[in-house]
Amino acid sequence: MERVLIVDDDEGARESLRIALRDRYEIVLADSGEEAMELLKKAACGCGLAGHSYAWVGWIRGPQGDSEKA
Repeated sequence: MERVLIVDDDEGARESLRIALRDRYEIVLADSGEEAMELLKKAACGCGLAGHSYAWVGWIRGPQGDSEKA
């Protein structure tokens, strides 16, 4: 099952997305950008969903090592 990372400081937003996606994906939740980055060091995610205030996360590495805008 593919893993999806949901990052938002709003617990209601995180929970709504978790409920909507839980039947199709393994869900990983984070309430801050820092927590999200720590989680990504431990386990890769196929997709990430973040609240609008997390644009500062910047650049991440894609599965082939290419840079993608977060």
